Amino acid sequence: DSGAYGGRWVISLDNQLASGLSERRPEALDLWKKIAAAAGFFAQRKAWASYTPITVVGVASDFSGPNEFFSHELLNLLARAGQNCRILPKGTVTASNLDGLRAVIYPDAQEPPPALRKQILSFVSAGGTLIASPQWGTVPGVPAKPDDEGPAFSVRTLGKGRVALAAASARDPYQWANDSVVLV
Repeated sequence: DSGAYGGRWVISLDNQLASGLSERRPEALDLWKKIAAAAGFFAQRKAWASYTPITVVGVASDFSGPNEFFSHELLNLLARAGQNCRILPKGTVTASNLDGLRAVIYPDAQEPPPALRKQILSFVSAGGTLIASPQWGTVPGVPAKPDDEGPAFSVRTLGKGRVALAAASARDPYQWANDSVVLV
């Protein structure tokens, strides 16, 4: 799974395989050849690592300091919920890396920098969804229909999109991951 997101494989031999290789046992050598062939297959296709995964949700955060636990756990739980997501470090968000997304989650406990706020609200106005903490600050737009809301988020429409603002600062990444799947 980590290879699908640009990670590298680490091949670690257990004691049985390591001793089998050092003793040149045929079954250990055969297994090692299979492992090496699999690693070699992907090594010959290096361009694959540069492909952008197809996702519908982006998570914009600094992923550090007071936001580290929540943002990392949110990424883990989104993956478990089957919601593949694009990691959007705060300082790198552009219109092009928002292309193809249906929603952006802003989980940080601080108000976003003005440039990021402008970029994401432009994305929302064009038809996207923003899911954010109350620390996002004032949200332009108009309240959505009551049926579009849930107990955890209040929803506003903005242009062709909508903003789902968490009703409280409760920081439960499990709840956020599940709610975001429903909101998207």
